[in-house]
Amino acid sequence: MSRRGLPLFITVSVLWGVPYLLISVALEGLGPVGVVAGRVALGALVLLPVAWRRGLPRLLRERWRPLLLLAVVEVAAPFTLIAVGGAWCLPDSPGC
Repeated sequence: MSRRGLPLFITVSVLWGVPYLLISVALEGLGPVGVVAGRVALGALVLLPVAWRRGLPRLLRERWRPLLLLAVVEVAAPFTLIAVGGAWCLPDSPGC
């Protein structure tokens, strides 16, 4: 691996793994649905000002049905399944 590749690999590994660590910590105090709601709300708080600045509310009004379907299939369902899996699967059990 190159000198540049190793730090990039470590950075991506940390960025990829931290959400799962935070999910397991959040599941101690919240249920899976609460964790998903928090993740989606946090993402919306970050992205909505950017969308507003770029004039996307008009686009959202015009194409809200496909965007709602996309949000459910690509965001809400996977986040819910990840949180339910994290709550259901004990860290010390095999296969988890």
